[in-house]
Amino acid sequence: MKLDKFDFRALQHLFSSNAANDLNRFLENLPKYTGQTVLIAAAIVWVSAGVVGLFTTVQIQKYTDLLAELEQAEALKPIVPRIDKKPASADLVESFVERAKDAYRGIDMEANGNTITLKANSTGNYTEFREAVGHVLSSGNMWKISLDNMCLGRECSGQKLKAVLKVSEIKVTDK
Repeated sequence: MKLDKFDFRALQHLFSSNAANDLNRFLENLPKYTGQTVLIAAAIVWVSAGVVGLFTTVQIQKYTDLLAELEQAEALKPIVPRIDKKPASADLVESFVERAKDAYRGIDMEANGNTITLKANSTGNYTEFREAVGHVLSSGNMWKISLDNMCLGRECSGQKLKAVLKVSEIKVTDK
């Protein structure tokens, strides 16, 4: 139906001053036309629909509040970094040992995979040995050094000073 062919005068009686009186008269006479049983059933349906609507509104509000609390709790949760540790590459350890050998001539340094072995035949080289161990411990970006074995003086069989250090690389991620 097109709007220009619609008869708006047909709706005029709905907006007249008597429309409210007509509705009131209809509702007063409704029990005569339908009977009380139908009206009671209709009232029960309307009350039930109202209760269900009210219950749904309350539950949606509770759900919305719970969701907001959950989002706030998630926002307050700190980001815990994860640390991954893996053995250092043999090439990296070997290149470090080759560079460090020149600085510590009295110490025998060997690289085997991710393991660095420091040896000295005399306890007179203790100062240089201590510095070499310290150099290994403090070098390498993101290295974690673990002491696998260490002996000094009479404890050692063969050499008088010996340390076996394992080199691991660490990576810190925020997930």
